Amino acid sequence: GANPWSVAVTPNNRWLYSTNNGSGTVSKINVASSKVSSTITVGKGPKGIAITPNGTLALVVNGTDQTISKIAITEKEPQSITFDAVADVWIGKKSV
Repeated sequence: GANPWSVAVTPNNRWLYSTNNGSGTVSKINVASSKVSSTITVGKGPKGIAITPNGTLALVVNGTDQTISKIAITEKEPQSITFDAVADVWIGKKSV
């Protein structure tokens, strides 16, 4: 995808997920072959990505449209659901 931004690896080290900031997608990459298995559409401007410890979900922060996408991680084609932002969360010191 256009402008890769962040990556996360599943706990079994089989799949790597890469956010593509410029195309609003996430690439699912087979670690053993280094080939893209599928491309998942998410929100606009995906930046950060995290995979749950049990390896069943990936959460993507979409910076441009301020949403979060949830990707179900399965051996089949992954599916994405995008949620509207539900809260502003401060990380670090809040400016005064």
